[in-house]
Amino acid sequence: MEGRLAAGVGISGFYDLAECWDALPFLTRQSFSVSFGNDSDEEAKVRAKEVSMREMLKSLDRPLLLVYGEKDRLCPPGQAYQMVEEASSQAKLVLYSEGVHVCNNIPFLWCPLAADWVADQLSG
Repeated sequence: MEGRLAAGVGISGFYDLAECWDALPFLTRQSFSVSFGNDSDEEAKVRAKEVSMREMLKSLDRPLLLVYGEKDRLCPPGQAYQMVEEASSQAKLVLYSEGVHVCNNIPFLWCPLAADWVADQLSG
C-alpha cells in the first residue's frame, strides 16, 4: 500500500493471525496478548482478528517475494499460499523444506536470494 516501495519481501508472516491462534504455543499467544494490551487469552484471540492481510493483496500492484519454511510452527505455509492466491501474479513464493519460523536456521539460503531478488526488481 506504500507508494514509495517498489517491491516487498515477506518472511514467515501471517495472512490471518486469527486462523492460526489456537495452534500457537501458549507463550506466543501470551506475547501477542501483552502486545495487544489485553488481560486474557480470550480478549487477545478476538483482537487477533484485526491482524489480517485478507482482501488487502487483491490490489497489489508491485512484486512481492514470500519466503517460508515448511517446518514453521507459528506461520504455517498455508498462510503463504493464501497470500499468493490473493496477490495473483504479483507474488512469488519460495518455500524451504528445512526452514523453521522466519527460516532462522537457514539465513545463508534465503538472505542472498531475497537480496538478489530485490536488486533485480530495482534494476528492471
